[in-house]
Amino acid sequence: IRRERYDVGIITYPNQLILSASLLFFGRVRVRIGHSYSWSLLRNTRLFLTHDVPTIPLPPFSFRGPSHNAHDTLQNLMLLQPLGIPPDPSAASYDFPLSPEDRARADAFLAERRLGGVKLAGMHPGSHADLAMKRWPAERWSALGDWLAENLQATVLVCGGQGEHALQAEICARMRHPAFAVETPLRTTAALIERCACFVANDSGLMHVATSQRVPTVGLFGPTDERRTAPWGPYGHVIRSQGTHPTYDVAR
Repeated sequence: IRRERYDVGIITYPNQLILSASLLFFGRVRVRIGHSYSWSLLRNTRLFLTHDVPTIPLPPFSFRGPSHNAHDTLQNLMLLQPLGIPPDPSAASYDFPLSPEDRARADAFLAERRLGGVKLAGMHPGSHADLAMKRWPAERWSALGDWLAENLQATVLVCGGQGEHALQAEICARMRHPAFAVETPLRTTAALIERCACFVANDSGLMHVATSQRVPTVGLFGPTDERRTAPWGPYGHVIRSQGTHPTYDVAR
C-alpha cells in the first residue's frame, strides 16, 4: 500500500474495520474514510481515519417488509460525502454487467443439457460455510423446486458455490421433477440467472446477483437482518416466517 502511494482509501460497510483502517493508516494513505462504529476492544476507531461517517441507525423491525432506510447500500453511499459527492439513493441500483462471452458460456451450458428455449427458475440453497445457519432446510428447497416446476412449468437450476456440491446434489435427488445443478464460474452463473423467470435464495451473494440481472428475486431470511441486506431495488422481495426476528449482525 505504501509503495502505491494511494490518495484515498474507503472502507466499505460492514468490514473488518480495525484491520482495514489500520492497514490504510500504516500504509500512509492520505485520505482514509470509513464508518465510526465501534469494536469490542477499541471504542474509538477515529484514530485510524481522517473522515469518519456515522452509521445510519436501523429503523424498528416490521413484518411489513424491509424499509431500506439503513440498508448496507445506503451505508456505503454515505461514504461518498467526505469526497464532496452527494449520494443519491434513488438512483442507486445493482449493476453486474455481463459480456458476450459470459452469455455464450451460459448458452453452451444450456445447450449441453438440452435446455435451450426452456423456461427456467433458479434457486440458491447455500451460503458461505461460516454462515450455514442462514440456510433453509434441503427438504424444503426440494419441495419448492417441485412447486416451481409444477406451477411455472419451469425447469429448476440449483445454483451453488464452492463447497455446496453435496447440498445441490441432495436437493436435485429429492425432487420429483428434473433439476440441474449449476457449478460454473460466477459470471457464467450470473448469465444463467439472467435467463431465469424468477430466483429464490437464502440471504447470499447470488441473491444480490439475481437482482443485478433484473430477475424477480425472493430472499428467505432467518437469523440475518433484511433491513440491512435485503435484495435491493424493485426486483427484490423478502419472506420471513411470522413470529421470527433477526438474531445476527455481522457488524457486532
